[in-house]
Amino acid sequence: MTQRTERIDELLRQEIGSIITRDLADPRIGFVTITEVETARDLGHAKVWVSVIGSPEVRDAALTALGRAMPFIRRELGTRLRIRRIPELHLHADESLERGTRVLQLINEIEAGVDPTLTRPTEDTLPTPVPRLPHEGDAPEPPTEALDPGLPNARAGRQLRRRRGGRSGTRSGEAHTASPSWWPPMSVRLEGWLDAVPESVVARLRAAREVLVVSHENPDADTLGAAIGISEIMAARGARATLVCADVAPPIYDFLPGIRDIRTDPALDRAYDLLVIVDCGSLERVGSVRERHAELFAALPTVVIDHHASNQAAGADDWVDPVSAATCELVALLAVALDVPLEAGEGSLATALMAGIVMDTATFAHPNATPRTLAVSAALVGAGAPLAEISRLLYRSKPDVQLRLFGRVLERLQTSAEGLVIHATLTTADVEATGALTSHSEGIIDLLSQSEAAEVAILFKEAGAALTRISVRTRPGGVDATVLTGLFGGGGHARAAGASVPAGMTAALARVLPEAERLAAAVRR
Repeated sequence: MTQRTERIDELLRQEIGSIITRDLADPRIGFVTITEVETARDLGHAKVWVSVIGSPEVRDAALTALGRAMPFIRRELGTRLRIRRIPELHLHADESLERGTRVLQLINEIEAGVDPTLTRPTEDTLPTPVPRLPHEGDAPEPPTEALDPGLPNARAGRQLRRRRGGRSGTRSGEAHTASPSWWPPMSVRLEGWLDAVPESVVARLRAAREVLVVSHENPDADTLGAAIGISEIMAARGARATLVCADVAPPIYDFLPGIRDIRTDPALDRAYDLLVIVDCGSLERVGSVRERHAELFAALPTVVIDHHASNQAAGADDWVDPVSAATCELVALLAVALDVPLEAGEGSLATALMAGIVMDTATFAHPNATPRTLAVSAALVGAGAPLAEISRLLYRSKPDVQLRLFGRVLERLQTSAEGLVIHATLTTADVEATGALTSHSEGIIDLLSQSEAAEVAILFKEAGAALTRISVRTRPGGVDATVLTGLFGGGGHARAAGASVPAGMTAALARVLPEAERLAAAVRR
């Protein structure tokens, strides 16, 4: 096998798995894993090895359904991949994981003194080792609140619940895994954190029946996830929400459940009784939709839910918590306070909220991830959020045009103030030359912030002949990013902030860099 075919095999494996997860609605297809793809050298044919959880009947039905779906999957691959030809796909059952699990089960039975010849395989055989039986001298087992590293993802949870004849319920503040019966019960309780949730916000949402939920312009995972989260909470309570954002969400967020329900304007035929604004550091961040519907916005009682330190909202029903790593963290606590299980929407609520937390913490790498953040995240994983897949989609999966855009921008990287300030520029010409989207600039500033010497990292993005947007990152214990961006009417967090400078690129550089250099030079370490 050549390196080229290995790359194609892995690409096909990922894309086929993605299509099965997102685009196939056949109820016979349960928890399916594409374990391997073997492609012929001429790309004419490919063996697709698949492992399916469930009884023999369930597995046979799933394989039959997948076999019939292969022509559709092949057509979808043709629209997604740029390779010479899409091979004919041949489905094969991969039983190696099942056999390995059975071997581990037999070993445990022998250790327990049970005659393995008297036992039969469990009905639901999983590609997960059976828990080792305790022996004398072993360390004590963790409490039930501990996080199980083998928790299934959201889709697995939905399928397992369906096989058992319904959805598993939860009590307020408790998220249970949708696990096979032989797994130890796991739950993560959040009652200890609910004092942070304002009673007035709970009361407003409890009484609302028709809610308008608004995200900020140029949306990211946190504002989108928070909006979807509010929608799922209202649906679980028998109410209804309309999701609005001034800009269409970038393709990177297509995996979010309910993303296609987001509109650019409110529905005119609905009698809204509450406006909820999520993750907007200021009302200006709502964007043009606020101007187009100023009368409606002014008439509705409003709840602001946000975590930006620069937010000046001070209404009786506003909830601004700068300690929170993400607005989605707050919405998760709000769900619990409203007695809505984090499993609501068959995993949609947990998935949407986890996406916002992963985005704003860089998968828990930023210093804003607190013990509460981790507790909330553990509860969301327990409710079915596929943490690893969300992290991969947001941080470790990029289209080629985006990588070309990164290279073009990083080639112009510059430093000043003896390396204390690092910056780069992104122009409209860069986007056009690479065939990228403006949203593909997400992530460049995080690369700049990896400079080992710089106190301040800035990305200047051309947004018009007389408008430049800046994204700022700073090192812990140094420059407060909101101080720098605040000089230009922006805001955000101490370590990450942004602003729109009403000037062209050259003028913006001349205005912003001296201020950044002044602040960076004042840092003492």
